[in-house]
Amino acid sequence: MASAPSPARAESEDAGPVNKFFFGISAAVCTLVYTPLKIVYAITSLPMSGLVYTFSVGNTEMSERVMRSGTQGNWVITPEHLQGQRNVTFVGNANEGPDPDARR
Repeated sequence: MASAPSPARAESEDAGPVNKFFFGISAAVCTLVYTPLKIVYAITSLPMSGLVYTFSVGNTEMSERVMRSGTQGNWVITPEHLQGQRNVTFVGNANEGPDPDARR
């Protein structure tokens, strides 16, 4: 009976120190590009949140959703993101409360 070959697994336990080093360097370089873009997005979302508050005649729920979508999410790229173990979240979830990813 023939069996199908199993796909190769790229897990961090199997990765050697050189592989971990290059994932770390790659994550740092990606963060140098990603974080300034995230900062611009967050800075833009804060005044937009104020405009939403003003034009919605004081609807704090709507303005908080705009603010959370801009300020939550990932701020740095980690080796886990590059290895596909975690998803990169640029825009935060406006429907949730405090960012659950901030504690990691």
